[in-house]
Amino acid sequence: MVMFSKRRNGIYNKLSELSILCGADVGCLIYSGSGKPFTFGSPSFDVVAQRFLHGNHHAGVINGEGYSSSSMIVDAHKKVKVDKFCQ
Repeated sequence: MVMFSKRRNGIYNKLSELSILCGADVGCLIYSGSGKPFTFGSPSFDVVAQRFLHGNHHAGVINGEGYSSSSMIVDAHKKVKVDKFCQ
């Protein structure tokens, strides 16, 4: 877990640099060995995820079901893993 935390922080620093130097919106979802999701986003993960999922450029939008876009991505990833396991 210590190595994961150090590597995660290093990745977050590189993503931040990429966002600043290129002026790009950056979103990253990382799962720890225990399956816990960690997110990074610039300007925020929800903004980038919303744009990715819906082509929506409005910041901080939450869908009608009350889930943030980051939870939608995590749920979608879990569904894919379960579907693969079932196959």
